[in-house]
Amino acid sequence: LYTPQISKISARGKDINVFTTTPTEYNHFVGRDLANERRILEDFLSQMPEDGVLWDIGAAYGPYSCFAAVHWSGHICSFEPDPARHLRLVENTSLNELDVDANNFALGEASGRMRIPVNSATPYSSRLGHHVSELEVRKHTADNLISCGLPKPTVVKIDVEGAEMNVLNGMSKVID
Repeated sequence: LYTPQISKISARGKDINVFTTTPTEYNHFVGRDLANERRILEDFLSQMPEDGVLWDIGAAYGPYSCFAAVHWSGHICSFEPDPARHLRLVENTSLNELDVDANNFALGEASGRMRIPVNSATPYSSRLGHHVSELEVRKHTADNLISCGLPKPTVVKIDVEGAEMNVLNGMSKVID
């Protein structure tokens, strides 16, 4: 039986705490050293400008958003459509007392609704392994969000399990 716990992970000399509720989560983020993404995360952090707006699209539990918030003085908007992953994103930003706008919807080429696969093995990747169901979620375009007043990003991180072109097609006001 696994006892939920708070674990510390580090990148570029700074720590964040993450909440894990299963052995799979613990192994993914702590045991496997950020699921072997440490080098990518550290390179991402080293390339951040002094200030600006980060959009973390496909934020999952929030490692990029959380580490950006502890390393950077800019504004951070995270987007995670899966309610379970979004909850963990909110828990982790709150646990670390970070100012991150965590949005619970997808970005795509048109506003409306879409179906995303749900992975039965891990709540942090919808495509790895097998999924047992699909989840219907809300979807907006980046262009519509900017028209409604969300700040235009200066840095964009997209990790949406193969739907990156759909996101980019809804970003004509961002990519000019």
